[in-house]
Amino acid sequence: MPFWCLKYKVPASGGPVPATVVTRYFNLTSPASAKLTVNAVCYRGGRLRAEILDASTGSVVPGYSLNQSTPFEGDSVEAAMQWISNTKQSEGSLLPPAVKIKFELVKTRLYGFAIE
Repeated sequence: MPFWCLKYKVPASGGPVPATVVTRYFNLTSPASAKLTVNAVCYRGGRLRAEILDASTGSVVPGYSLNQSTPFEGDSVEAAMQWISNTKQSEGSLLPPAVKIKFELVKTRLYGFAIE
C-alpha cells in the first residue's frame, strides 16, 4: 500500500486549536471500494478527522464530511478512517473518480496516508 506524506520536512501536526490541510487531487482506480488509511498519532485530547472533496468541484462528497467523520484518537501506522453514514462503505456514497482529502488535526501528528 503506497502511503503519501505531506511535502514538509516535519509531519503535519495540529495543536490545541484545529488545523486543516487539503491534499492535492488523487485519481481513484476503484471509487466504489476506495478506503482511506492514515499513519498518525494523537496526543492526550487529540483527534484526527477527514473529509473527502470532489476534485473537480471542490464540494464535499455526500456522506464524507468532517461532521460525519469518526474521529481517530489513537496511534497507528495504518488506521482506516470511517464516516458515520458509511460504516459499510460498499453501501455508502459513490466517490467521484478524482478526490482531494481535507484533514482536521487537533493535537495530532499526521505522518502519512493512503487512499485506494
